[in-house]
Amino acid sequence: MMHFLCIKWGDKYSAEYVNKLYGMIDANYVNQFKLICFTDEPENIRDEVTVIPIPDIEPLHPKYWFGKENYCWDRSKFILFNASEWLQTEGPFCYFDLDIIIQNSIDEFYELAFTPHMLRPHWQPKDQLKMRSFQNIRGTYYNSSCMLWWNDQPKKIYDDVLQNSDVVFKAFYKGTDNYHEWRRPSGAKFWKFLPEDYYYSYNYCDTDYDAKLALFNQNVYAGHTGISIEELEDNILLNHWHGKYDMYKDLPTRAIVELTNKHNDTGNDFNKIFLGDDELKLSDIKSIFEDYKLEWVTFLFTLSDPRKAIDFYEICEWFEKRGTKVSIPDPCFEEPTKEQRQLAEDSKENKPVTYETLKQFKHAIEYRNTQEEVKTVVDCEARNNSHIYINASGNIFPCSYIARDLTENKLYPYHPIDYPYNWKYNNATKYNIEDIIYNNDFENMNDALKKDPLSICKVKCGRCV
Repeated sequence: MMHFLCIKWGDKYSAEYVNKLYGMIDANYVNQFKLICFTDEPENIRDEVTVIPIPDIEPLHPKYWFGKENYCWDRSKFILFNASEWLQTEGPFCYFDLDIIIQNSIDEFYELAFTPHMLRPHWQPKDQLKMRSFQNIRGTYYNSSCMLWWNDQPKKIYDDVLQNSDVVFKAFYKGTDNYHEWRRPSGAKFWKFLPEDYYYSYNYCDTDYDAKLALFNQNVYAGHTGISIEELEDNILLNHWHGKYDMYKDLPTRAIVELTNKHNDTGNDFNKIFLGDDELKLSDIKSIFEDYKLEWVTFLFTLSDPRKAIDFYEICEWFEKRGTKVSIPDPCFEEPTKEQRQLAEDSKENKPVTYETLKQFKHAIEYRNTQEEVKTVVDCEARNNSHIYINASGNIFPCSYIARDLTENKLYPYHPIDYPYNWKYNNATKYNIEDIIYNNDFENMNDALKKDPLSICKVKCGRCV
């Protein structure tokens, strides 16, 4: 079991940073792990994170210095070097600062943790340590954004800081990194450094998407400034930042269903190439939803008018008897009745997915999204609105446009598709709908979507990017 650690105090980093860190670890570490957050402010931290109050150790606990003293501004990190005692475990331990992005697998960290490791800022000038001005402030080639150790290996550091706190904090007023460069109570060769190709500083290096870690440290040496993660506009890094998540946190309560694809009712002769022999009958609908509770079902007009499905009215009646509200897209209504107009009015928040209505959907802000429009992160509107899409053959998708991409890929071999998809095991007429929603195929499709959404999503939907 790997024990990942972080610590949060003050108002610089919100609970979102802890939640993102968990998601990034979950996406990039294959074995069992825990994320332990030492904080006295547990509000809004996701349930999967183990929250531990910061031990009340004077003078390391923030209440003894935060907002009162500026020297050694991150001294509370020293508390973590006694984590073996606080958590009553041998580890191994991996500490992360909250302003990092995990880009790739960190599986190797388990074995590396048996020897104490931290980072060496390879982006700094090679001869900087010889500069008098750098020496006067006790500048450092050590970076503690990520640290690995086993059991109580760094406890000597913890003890030294407690016994000599006044000297330590005032001598190394620039922060704990300076302490590790100059004091070294555990021995000159105590800390080894992770391989330099494992990490880089976004603000002081070229972006390296193959590295494991991206650091967002700032002001390492004079004349250099940088941006924080909040200011980041790199979509690839932002998608790493959002980490792994379940496409649907809870089972979707609404379904968008294409009942038939046997008729070209679009008025466009080109669409005849999409005609098929697929149609969901009442028996199929019962097989899919018999043990699944839906609040709403919308019969989507994509190629064919759903009312032409042979069991259309029986299907509507079956859903209504189960307490599921039925919505039919406006294009199907030649002359809306009073009841149909009322239905459309009542279901404004549950509009069917068509090209026009997609543009009208309100995009709900949720934990993966950012408020600023310039930070275009990938998300799925189906997930936000608790939708699933089921086509006429019974295959399940998170989005009707992904379904169309996959269909077009069958017709055009050079269609630039990037979604892995299993047509057999994602068919709801043959397999349990809950298993399909949470299996790896469905999840991998979303991972592919996160990397580089296809142009059809950007042009036709606009909700995911």
